[in-house]
Amino acid sequence: MNLKTKLISTLILILGVSGCGGPSYYEETINAARVNNIPLIIWSATPSSPNSAGGVDLDIKFTNTSFETIKYINYTVRAYNSVGDPAGGEIRSSSYRNLNDTGPHRAGDTDESHWGTLYYNWSIECVQVTKASIEFMNGKKKTYTGKALSKLFGPNYRRTCKIT
Repeated sequence: MNLKTKLISTLILILGVSGCGGPSYYEETINAARVNNIPLIIWSATPSSPNSAGGVDLDIKFTNTSFETIKYINYTVRAYNSVGDPAGGEIRSSSYRNLNDTGPHRAGDTDESHWGTLYYNWSIECVQVTKASIEFMNGKKKTYTGKALSKLFGPNYRRTCKIT
């Protein structure tokens, strides 16, 4: 266990036994991510209801749990209908979209990024993050897919798009 991990673990223990009632579930999730060197928690990827033209926006809420400032976050997302089938758009048929988020996102910041009209499709009910690439201000990059990506999802992140 390195010194940074020991210090964080000690802080968690102190907060847990202090008279202030200890950290919230949200804070515990962030602290656990820091101890495990997980630089980002994705809390949600929420599509809007279709607008009058069937356009669907997307909001992704996240927390920078690293000790460094994030310069960019690049996400790949995929849209699904209510039975969990991939759903593309009427103009761009692919269900995948590549999204770029420009920081800076300082250590500990919780932010929500918004992308307008990613899809024109009345049936989109859910959008899942399938890849996340993080670039820090110092030039270091990390990319997460598959099981590694699942470590970035907060405890209430919707892990399936099958609704019915």
